[in-house]
Amino acid sequence: MAKTITLTNIMAYEGKGYFPAILNNCTWHYSSETAGDGATQSVQVIPSAAGECTLTSEKHSLIASHKYYLSFKMRFESQASGTVDWYWPVAEPAAVFGMKVSGDANTWIRYSAVFTRTQFTDGNYPCRFDYNNESVNVPFRFTSCMMFDLTAAFGPGKEPSKEWMDNYVTAYADRQTVNRVENLGELFTDIANAIRAKSGTSGQIFACEFADRIRKL
Repeated sequence: MAKTITLTNIMAYEGKGYFPAILNNCTWHYSSETAGDGATQSVQVIPSAAGECTLTSEKHSLIASHKYYLSFKMRFESQASGTVDWYWPVAEPAAVFGMKVSGDANTWIRYSAVFTRTQFTDGNYPCRFDYNNESVNVPFRFTSCMMFDLTAAFGPGKEPSKEWMDNYVTAYADRQTVNRVENLGELFTDIANAIRAKSGTSGQIFACEFADRIRKL
């Protein structure tokens, strides 16, 4: 059977989707409008001027050599564009740099990345979300912010890719589980079970039969 992995959201805040923050070059309002993925609230961020609009969190203790997965959602109130940087610690270079964000009015878009901070040392530092504002004073909503320690959850050298996380972590939660196949035996068992379930059959299926069975489904 696949291994069950528990993911703890480092940016969790009572299921709300955003995190308490010190604001710079912007103001915000709390909102019940969400992306419908499990987060219970969002914040409407209103840039004050062109340039960096930042949300700086409380301190979080991270391990510089670990891989971390970051995901959040934004929804602009009119067509806009810009870039986002993510910091931990708040020092150059950014952990995630120049992530392009854009969108039509009132469209939720998910953004994600995997990063390490090996050029720094382990410690207890704030995280910071930087929106590099190109579309002056266009408000946007921000929610569903999650950050997971992939190395702690999956083990060194077993961390999944950004694409795998995007595919299997589709809902927001302060804490959630995913199932991960870690060897070929588990993979073949899962494939055989899926074939039996889809075809309504039972009995043993050999690996050499998989391709033909799948083509017939």
